[in-house]
Amino acid sequence: MNDEPEPTNPTEDPNGQQAVHSEEFERRQAEYLEKLAMRFETLGFTGHTARAFAWFLICDPPEQTAEELGEAIGASRGGVSMATKWLEQMRLVERVRKPGERAVYWKIRRGVWSDLMRQRMENLKYMLDTADEGLELFEDQPASFTKRLREMRNIYGFFYEEFPRLLDHWEQRSDAGDDTGEGK
Repeated sequence: MNDEPEPTNPTEDPNGQQAVHSEEFERRQAEYLEKLAMRFETLGFTGHTARAFAWFLICDPPEQTAEELGEAIGASRGGVSMATKWLEQMRLVERVRKPGERAVYWKIRRGVWSDLMRQRMENLKYMLDTADEGLELFEDQPASFTKRLREMRNIYGFFYEEFPRLLDHWEQRSDAGDDTGEGK
């Protein structure tokens, strides 16, 4: 007697490796979906949008129809429509069609992580400018008063200077076909 779980949804990746989706896999996937969605909610995503984006990160295949997405995240057609519209407007996902099919699919947009990191750079600059403004406003105060603002300014300044190099390095690595971040 074989104790291994029966595969419920085997798929094949571009390298010819087959993923087997057992009930255990689907349980872990569902648990992780909820955890990941909650993390996105802390970043300002709303419920269905957070769950949709989380699903796009762990679904198989990576392209999903509205029906597949709705079933996976437990959302109505309207909930899926609003979520995909917002994700598309934020340039996190894109619509695609498969040759010979009428159905519309959505998937994570290539390069989305670099774009998100570049947006974070804008946030660094915003906080750097805010710290500079405070230091200028309180320049007549003793160093003990502005110490915390200087520390804020210094760390945001450091990361604002260094981050572009890190991102460029990542993009060179990614362009070379290494999307693992581990190098060749």
